[in-house]
Amino acid sequence: MNINKKILYITYDGMTDPLGQSQVLPYLVGLSKEGYRFTILSFEKKERYERFKDIINRITKAAGITWVPLSFTTKPPLVSKYYDSVRMKRTAFRLHRQQRFDMIHCRSYIAADLGLRLKRNTGVKFLFDMRGFWADEKKDAGTWNQNSFLFRKVYQYYKQKENEFIREADYIISLTHAGKGEIMNWPSYNPAVPMSVIPCCADMDHFTLTSVEDRKKGRIRLGLPEKGLVVSYLGSLGAWYMLDEMLELFAVIKKKYTEAKFLFITHSSPQLIYQGCQFFILAVMIF
Repeated sequence: MNINKKILYITYDGMTDPLGQSQVLPYLVGLSKEGYRFTILSFEKKERYERFKDIINRITKAAGITWVPLSFTTKPPLVSKYYDSVRMKRTAFRLHRQQRFDMIHCRSYIAADLGLRLKRNTGVKFLFDMRGFWADEKKDAGTWNQNSFLFRKVYQYYKQKENEFIREADYIISLTHAGKGEIMNWPSYNPAVPMSVIPCCADMDHFTLTSVEDRKKGRIRLGLPEKGLVVSYLGSLGAWYMLDEMLELFAVIKKKYTEAKFLFITHSSPQLIYQGCQFFILAVMIF
């Protein structure tokens, strides 16, 4: 197949982050095999970049993907985000002048802010890969405290931009069918614009614990008993990830399956889990 379409993929996450390695690269490597030519513009955390850059370089080069990593900055708050956005804009416009992309694929809102500018300035196609409702997630998690004038303005800005992204996108991707249904009821949504659902998924060629023997070896490696129910959580913790509710559910499970174990597979600090367990046990004792 010789599609030969050139696509600039913009994300404020890093390819050396767990998210980039699990939710971005596998998709783009697969699409590259179908003839699409990708350039990835990403923002990398220093420690992860130094640790994993060689691996990502090997993966992208083998797939014919051009990787343009920029450094992710955190200090001072907000100012660093503005600094990153300026560098993102300059780099993306430079890349587009050089390659004349057929489409800009923007993962989430920060990237979409730039993607919409590129469309308005150059006419390039704009794909809004929104994933979740990012601004509302930030608000609900308390990260953008609405008691703060500054964070209220940030929230209002991105809610306004959200409507612009939906109204002017050439294609929209939602994380869930429920999200797609919500967007279809918005005044800003044009029914003529196609929208697809791409959920998170797993590459079963990579995660191979699918046979009885593999699962047995996995239990031994993790120090788990050979038999018995294992409840597993895979992903980040903190913010809106509902650790307390998970522990409450596990307490109910333990009443019936007394030998059950709760396995957390996460890059987050173990202290979050330990503290959550302590608070949960204390609450149970009090009430």
